[in-house]
Amino acid sequence: MPPQTSLPFLDDDQQSLDELFLRSRLYETSAGYLEVLQFVTKLRRYKPYNGFLLKMQNPNVTFVASPSYWWSEFHRTVNAGARPMVILIPFGPVDFVWPRIWMCTSPITSRPAGHCLR
Repeated sequence: MPPQTSLPFLDDDQQSLDELFLRSRLYETSAGYLEVLQFVTKLRRYKPYNGFLLKMQNPNVTFVASPSYWWSEFHRTVNAGARPMVILIPFGPVDFVWPRIWMCTSPITSRPAGHCLR
């Protein structure tokens, strides 16, 4: 057996992958799989794999979007200090989206300065 080398960055990556695979095993039953499908179909703007990634990050999320989409469609901005969720994008590594809970509750023009990002 060859000697094992310990590379710190591989250990973190391996742990993250192990956690993802363990979480995905929660959906081996028909009921669990149906739950995932119902969740993914609620996020119609995103591919199923990204829906699954979003469920792994926050199983209670109901809608996510980029800051530009939030602004163009709803005239909302991301709250200062909001934590994004990660999705995969074609021909690129990742993109960041924010759930509804991190949005300003009213248009930016009626909020105090410093509350929202622009």
